[in-house]
Amino acid sequence: AVEPELLHTYSKVYNFDVVLLIVRLAVLTAVTLTVPVVLFPIRTSVNHLLGASKDFSWPRHIGITFALLVCVNILVIFVPTIRDIFGFI
Repeated sequence: AVEPELLHTYSKVYNFDVVLLIVRLAVLTAVTLTVPVVLFPIRTSVNHLLGASKDFSWPRHIGITFALLVCVNILVIFVPTIRDIFGFI
């Protein structure tokens, strides 16, 4: 009877637990701080695919970053569990 998200399973057992809230905050912080680290190589790869011979351009850099963040946010909103993402990968 384990939920797809492990922290939700613990929430059923412990209704209000300070340690569980701290763990959720730690997971949120880890994911939030990981996005820029992962975004850099993805943006660099997309930039090389779209215009490897072109010079650096701030509008293109910002546009690629914005497009990647929009795609990530759409995935976060519409994919119900992380299990589906891991299954795809």
